[in-house]
Amino acid sequence: MIYKSLIFILVFVLTQLAFGGEAIFANNQKQVIDLSGNDGIDGTDGRDAEQILCIGSEVRDGLDGEDGANGEPGFDGDNAFVHYDSLDSLKSITLIQNGGLGGRPGIGGEGSFGCNGGATGEKGLTGLHGEHGKYGKIYLIKNGTHIQNVRNSRVVSLVDLFYSPIVIGEHHWIKSLGAKDLFNPKSNIRDEYFLYDYTDQFTIKVKWANQDLISNYTKTRLAVSIKDGDLSIQNYTGAVLNYRVIKEDNTYIIEVLEVTDENQFHSLSFGKMRNSDEKLLVEVVEKYKPRLTIETSFAASIYRVKSNKEDELIGQYQIKPKNVYQVDGVFYLEIGKLNFPAIYKLRGNKLRIHLSIYRKALGQTRIVTLKGLFKI
Repeated sequence: MIYKSLIFILVFVLTQLAFGGEAIFANNQKQVIDLSGNDGIDGTDGRDAEQILCIGSEVRDGLDGEDGANGEPGFDGDNAFVHYDSLDSLKSITLIQNGGLGGRPGIGGEGSFGCNGGATGEKGLTGLHGEHGKYGKIYLIKNGTHIQNVRNSRVVSLVDLFYSPIVIGEHHWIKSLGAKDLFNPKSNIRDEYFLYDYTDQFTIKVKWANQDLISNYTKTRLAVSIKDGDLSIQNYTGAVLNYRVIKEDNTYIIEVLEVTDENQFHSLSFGKMRNSDEKLLVEVVEKYKPRLTIETSFAASIYRVKSNKEDELIGQYQIKPKNVYQVDGVFYLEIGKLNFPAIYKLRGNKLRIHLSIYRKALGQTRIVTLKGLFKI
């Protein structure tokens, strides 16, 4: 009997790990189980734009206020895996699974005044209200039901997957209505519940259709997962792949057609810093033209360098596309239009700039970091 009990508990644990959620055992004793989701965090308000310096009679427009951040979505309620002998025993369970409330949006900051008749900067946009979380799902599992233990996602290197195909799977459930009649009336749940039906398993393998040696790409890693019979692939590090997916019965074949070495995405370096004030520019040079079309975006952390003292963080900024342009392989970042005090944009200042550069091609993103010290 002890052996059978241990096997029974092991099945419960594996079920919980496979799906995510909480295992609940109906035993005719009163239980109040709170699986509700937390509320989302409110979005931060955008900062008002710093006032620009008015020099001579030059007409200059003010800076735009920063956009308010979006409220974060509320968290979903956790799933419940309820193990039972008799459906009548569910009446003793008060189950709470509502999602959390979405966070409020941040308010946009005010624009600063222009110089010598220049236009006032625009007010920043108000963020979006976070979506409310969803109710958790209810899975009913009659005691004694055998559910095969499978993983619906794996992280694996491209080379390992080529030499050793893997198996992932998913469980299928039958949706039914009437959960509110089965559980204690004080429960806060959706009315649908799910009963186990069957399990699918899929073999995942790689077909190498490229002239390069696959052994050159040991750092390339894939996250593969299955949902509703569809394979999802995230190539998150290493080479960027051009591939297609072929399905043959219960086997998915990832046929790799072309490979672009990750170094092509990292072929960036700082150039010069030019001008001053709101016209301040920083160059980022593309060392050679990549074979792929790459979408590039920038985020910056800017520090003021002070003599014999620790660098002072001025701020962290997402550089908007309108403040970036590219000419002959050089990106020009309009640092002067970022919202930090104009006094730090004047000649003579030293700035340390840390860039996070997001490079995206074929739906795959790589992040490049650059650090540089500049004197205006």
